[in-house]
Amino acid sequence: MTEIIRARYYPYMPPALPGEGDDAYTDRLTGADKTNRVPYDHRRRRECSIGYHGNCSDPKGEDCKCPCHSFKWVQFVEENTKSLKTRRWGVLAKDNGTKLGEVRWFSQWRQYAFFPEPRIVLAGSCFIDLAAFIKAVMDARRKS
Repeated sequence: MTEIIRARYYPYMPPALPGEGDDAYTDRLTGADKTNRVPYDHRRRRECSIGYHGNCSDPKGEDCKCPCHSFKWVQFVEENTKSLKTRRWGVLAKDNGTKLGEVRWFSQWRQYAFFPEPRIVLAGSCFIDLAAFIKAVMDARRKS
């Protein structure tokens, strides 16, 4: 049997097990398969378990302990990038949902970077959240 490694798994999703179909994968992530093979080392609501962080029914993170709730001022929502080589995340203000920009691959620097929307003003505390997110993305990329 394949060993289940419990971890934070954010912003990337845990790997599927060999031979695991989409439905079985979702059931394992949410605990619906009742096998105690959930890969997370913390409580998560269903939406965060399957990667729909922007739709979490606990946006303040009071019960859902997904790392996506640890950012104080911004939230990161993965964009559909199936046609691209690298991933992208929209960066939204937590208080009103305004799009502040996106985190995407910057090939000249060979790393992910923040690309702000025009005329966006950010305070220093927002940059702390951005830097922590980009570090997590780069750390996960290096491990894979």
